[in-house]
Amino acid sequence: MNQTTALLTPPSILTLQLKRFSCNALTGKTTKDLTCVTCEKVLKFVLIDGRTASYKHIATVSHVGSYDDGGHYVAFTRLREDNCFEINDTVVTGPYEDIDIFDSLALSGGGPHNTTPYILFYDLISLEF
Repeated sequence: MNQTTALLTPPSILTLQLKRFSCNALTGKTTKDLTCVTCEKVLKFVLIDGRTASYKHIATVSHVGSYDDGGHYVAFTRLREDNCFEINDTVVTGPYEDIDIFDSLALSGGGPHNTTPYILFYDLISLEF
């Protein structure tokens, strides 16, 4: 499904929440959508006035687990290009030596515990005509 949103002024931090849970109206039961998604490192948007806003991925909140009524949340954050960390309760892993592995975990999830991206954060890096 494609959706369009018109922006006049771009936010400095763009936050995207992915719909990863759905509810059956007949049963009232919610389920987690385990469909694999791959999010982009850089997003570009054309604003109403014709300017292009470019955003770079800086953080992800992911849900770990197969069900909506249980599981755990972890965060992946990029402090600078070479300083990427996974934050899981009181344990911080990183910095990641291999940035491609970090990007894979933060932008597409996966792994043995059905980790899926849930909230994505992007930083405005350029605004041009």
